[in-house]
Amino acid sequence: MAGPDFLKKWSQNTLDDFFFIESHTMPQTNPGGLKESEYLNALAYILQHNGFKAGKDALAVKNLKSYTFKK
Repeated sequence: MAGPDFLKKWSQNTLDDFFFIESHTMPQTNPGGLKESEYLNALAYILQHNGFKAGKDALAVKNLKSYTFKK
């Protein structure tokens, strides 16, 4: 979930789109089984590994529609 191909694939989607899929399909053995904060932490990790800088505020589900995977 890193690199140019990943970013290209997701560039037209919001972070909310990704979060929805992530939180409804992962982990494979227990889809939706993690806490909201754990899914947000995973998303933050993916963003970090794709070169996005941390913002001044923590990621919040209510704000994810405002952001995309475009740099």
